[in-house]
Amino acid sequence: MSHTYVRRLGPAHFSHLRAVVEGLPIEDSAARYLAADSRPAARAAHAEVVQLLRAVARRHCGSAWRLIGLTVTVPQSERPTFDQWIASKAIDVDDWGEQELIEQYEADCPADEQERRRVHRALGLREKQLQLLKDLEPVAAQTPAPSDLIEDWFDSLTAERLQRGGLLRLDELRRRIARGGRWYAYLPAIGATKASRIVNYLDLLLPDAQPSSPSSVQQYASAIARQSPGAGALQEQLSGRHGLNRCPRKPGGITADDDLAAIDAFIDAKAGTVDDKQHRPDTAKAYRTNCNRLLLWCIAERNKPLSSMNADDCAAFKQFLSNIPEHWIGRRRARYGATGWTPFAGQLSIVSQQHALSIVGALFRWLTDAGYLAANPWPLVNTRLGDDPRLSELDSRAFTPEAWEAVLSYVKRQAPSPAQARTEFAMEFVEAVGLRAAELVSAVLGQFTQRQPESWAMQVHGKGALNRVVSVPPQAVRALNRYLEARGLPPLGQAPAHIPLVASVDDPLSPVSYRALYDSLKAWFRRGVVASSLSPSLRDTALRATPHWLRHTCGTRSLERGVPLAAVQGQFGHAKPETTMRYAKVQLDQRQDAFGAAFS
Repeated sequence: MSHTYVRRLGPAHFSHLRAVVEGLPIEDSAARYLAADSRPAARAAHAEVVQLLRAVARRHCGSAWRLIGLTVTVPQSERPTFDQWIASKAIDVDDWGEQELIEQYEADCPADEQERRRVHRALGLREKQLQLLKDLEPVAAQTPAPSDLIEDWFDSLTAERLQRGGLLRLDELRRRIARGGRWYAYLPAIGATKASRIVNYLDLLLPDAQPSSPSSVQQYASAIARQSPGAGALQEQLSGRHGLNRCPRKPGGITADDDLAAIDAFIDAKAGTVDDKQHRPDTAKAYRTNCNRLLLWCIAERNKPLSSMNADDCAAFKQFLSNIPEHWIGRRRARYGATGWTPFAGQLSIVSQQHALSIVGALFRWLTDAGYLAANPWPLVNTRLGDDPRLSELDSRAFTPEAWEAVLSYVKRQAPSPAQARTEFAMEFVEAVGLRAAELVSAVLGQFTQRQPESWAMQVHGKGALNRVVSVPPQAVRALNRYLEARGLPPLGQAPAHIPLVASVDDPLSPVSYRALYDSLKAWFRRGVVASSLSPSLRDTALRATPHWLRHTCGTRSLERGVPLAAVQGQFGHAKPETTMRYAKVQLDQRQDAFGAAFS
């Protein structure tokens, strides 16, 4: 298959040709200046550049066009250089005059006249080639523009790969690269080496073009991270001391003097301080992220402090979340506020948008109740987004019976190990009890109570810092006792109360972190699915499984097997029955049977 390598000539192509004239191999020069990633690609790109430039040279330089692409080899003389000759003679140069040494050198190593003419001619041709390139560059070289199509400057194969990744123009490619990280991960057949050459080539095409970057956003974020807003307008905007919605301090309210301190007070009140036993780091992180995004948006996009927001600003922020500008999005794993950091990693789903609006709405309600703001503008804006039409209500995050059997049987077939025992326990225990992963890793054996010889219950300190008591069915008790035995511990009721329910693979008496358990279970699920004989559709669904699917599996199986909805709601700690109904896929089957019988 042939590919068109060049449609336009730019400065990078002339740099390539000059490098080749001066002796750099075509493959090396094309890799450096034309992003060629193989010997055939380099040769094809070089030939295309030569062909295009020769066409221009014919119109402007007469017969000199033949010099374009001509390979000129400067003969290597067999005559030693002056320094080599001195070294071979072991001459003490201080004992001789310079002219005397030259005369002796010429006598010992006479130059071959024919060879001298060949070298002179080759060097002359090389100089003519370089001068011709210098004369043609202003005529033939076009200046690439950020809005130019990628296909105008890249070879057709590379352009096709970039286009399949959604990149059509040079500035779009520049912005994707500016995100950092493995920006090329979703581009077909482009690896790290090819990506590096694309970056270098783009820098040659657009040497002075800078990508749209959130430098001002980074500046503000850096100031927030340091808790030092700086001076002048930035200080006023970040602090909000003169915000239009501020109200005089009220007795019983908060003592915050600026927007930064007010946000800190809100997060401490809602998620707990670090020293507080009720501290919830995940909740605090989510609150901090969304509050800071709003604060940055107010300053960067609306040029006002958060405490000056009105209903129009609220509506604009809602619209902003639905279509985040490109320069607010990045993929760099950079420290907050550091160079390369951006507030978003991509466009937000409707669920994420709704979550963000819920948090900022709660922020303004709290600040108004706390006497920091005079009024809350958010009730004037409809913040209910509804359901995401792209999400299928038929999808379930519960294992199908076939997938469950495939994964569990795979786990049981593996050689005994702490990780194998823990995975088998987690699957069978959570399937019967329905704990969240965070509740699982924080639990200890002292939370279990034996109510009857075959009946156990467990007190759980769960989401929202609320206590509830859950039933521990026989399946869960048997799974726990097998797991305790594998850890070298006595059965439930005899093991010490402080022993963690789920242990580290390195120490059966130490708890496991949430992240370690999450990653371990997810890896086991994936290996089990890959090793199974599930159908392609079931396999694709099951490959998305996470530890939270165990809880969904419990809810779905419970309702399928006739457990009353109210009982499942209490077991799961749901405040509303509508939340529990998410697991009631069995209701659709019953509805289909009923309507099928009525309208058969």
